[in-house]
Amino acid sequence: MLGHVLEKVGGGSLQSLMKTYIFDPLDMSSTSYRPMLHMPAKSYRFVGTAWSSARGRYLRGEVQDETDYDIEENTGTAEHGHLTGCDGLFSTAEDLAKFAQMLLNRGVHVRGLDLLCNPILSLCPAERVMSRSWVERMMTVQTGKLGLPAPAATFARNLFYSGKGYGLEMYDPGAWPGGDHTSTVAYSKTGGAGTLLVIDPDPARDLMIILLTNHGLPSYDHLGIDEDQMLYWDDFDAMFGSIRAEEVNDAVNLSLMDVP
Repeated sequence: MLGHVLEKVGGGSLQSLMKTYIFDPLDMSSTSYRPMLHMPAKSYRFVGTAWSSARGRYLRGEVQDETDYDIEENTGTAEHGHLTGCDGLFSTAEDLAKFAQMLLNRGVHVRGLDLLCNPILSLCPAERVMSRSWVERMMTVQTGKLGLPAPAATFARNLFYSGKGYGLEMYDPGAWPGGDHTSTVAYSKTGGAGTLLVIDPDPARDLMIILLTNHGLPSYDHLGIDEDQMLYWDDFDAMFGSIRAEEVNDAVNLSLMDVP
């Protein structure tokens, strides 16, 4: 929905708007929707995710969800193809780190690798990519009036019902892919094929954790509504166990703490 709002206001496709306002300013040269179309020269780097019976091929550089694929291929025009903003973005750990660092800098992109750079004190080349107020809205709960159940009992319920910022899941004291040692102001974004971005802006941490796997989209065989009228998705929960998301995040956080 946010993607369609951006297209309406920005007067362009989501791909072109993201490239103009996010990917190019952040030097995210390996990030794109529909990378087979927009950066075919890098196709040798695209990691496969799953076999598609509907398409009759193993998928590399294509959104796996068949409904989202149908939207990409069969709606819109060649100049203004439709996308589902929540799915089908391909990237690298390096590019995602640039995006996450920009969010940690409250919208400022610092150019160069000088560790002495301090964007707040303007001691290094930097440019503002997003306003500070919009970054703060992204990482602030925007669904507080919906009465969503918390804490989440499962990772799927965290996905479906956790407090949302703009495009992000906020910290949940229950089932939380960021593990047991993030601060309460941390937030995350889960990718459908088995990827996870966790950002913790707490000044004591100032941390990003990027986990990229090619697990593939969880099956929908065990997706439904339970006796409490709550959505469940057992295969999504199983995916988090397979990619060891909590374990990875806990290991990173504990390695930075003074723990005996």
